[in-house]
Amino acid sequence: MRKIILFFTLLALLGLAACTGEGISGSISGSSVNMYANDAGGTVDASYNEIKGTYPETFEASIYNDDFVNVTLTASVETGRLRVYLKQPDDTTVELSLSPGESGSLSGLAEVWADETFRVYLDAVDGIAEGVTLQLEFSYEAP
Repeated sequence: MRKIILFFTLLALLGLAACTGEGISGSISGSSVNMYANDAGGTVDASYNEIKGTYPETFEASIYNDDFVNVTLTASVETGRLRVYLKQPDDTTVELSLSPGESGSLSGLAEVWADETFRVYLDAVDGIAEGVTLQLEFSYEAP
């Protein structure tokens, strides 16, 4: 009987893990995020002292378009290599790769999730990236 209960407990935990995550693990420290949004879209200015692994930064979207938001962003990194990417509604990604001291830009669509948020993925390629800044604009208009 104990083995059956243990089996179903383990099965429930695995199901919960599958529903709550994307299989991505990462963390940030020392962040500052300022966001402004209205009916047309919004802007975000963010900075991070340190990013470890791959961190999906989440921003609130609107119900004006339940599939995507148009995103244009500029990112920079002081130390470590950084990859910034968006998962688009068609399951493709658009990405930007930066070396230490570089900045760059990208534009694309970001998928809006069921909780009315969209994500910008910050990936510290070598494990740790420091001095990361991110400025983005987003809109609800179709491309």
